[in-house]
Amino acid sequence: MTKSFKSSADETAEYNAALRRKAVFRLVKEEIAAARVKHQPFNSWHEAHSVIQEEFEEFWDSVKEDETDIAELVSVAAMAILAIMELEGQTDQYGKRIKTEWRNT
Repeated sequence: MTKSFKSSADETAEYNAALRRKAVFRLVKEEIAAARVKHQPFNSWHEAHSVIQEEFEEFWDSVKEDETDIAELVSVAAMAILAIMELEGQTDQYGKRIKTEWRNT
């Protein structure tokens, strides 16, 4: 049986990737906190869709101008997470609970 060893370069790459993931999650968490200080919680899935779409369009505009603004993509992620946190489990206009496939309850 042959053991597989990682090279120092592989370990460094994995470490750097882990640092980037932590930094991205920290930025998303900070964006969520800032959004809730500045704005009220989402009232509906339609509102959440509009906000997420607006943030994505700002990101897409920056991509088309060859000046990719990753902060806008962080905002997209933050708004999507906020929508799930604030709206999951709500009922529709007829009082029926909105179905969520991802959750086992």
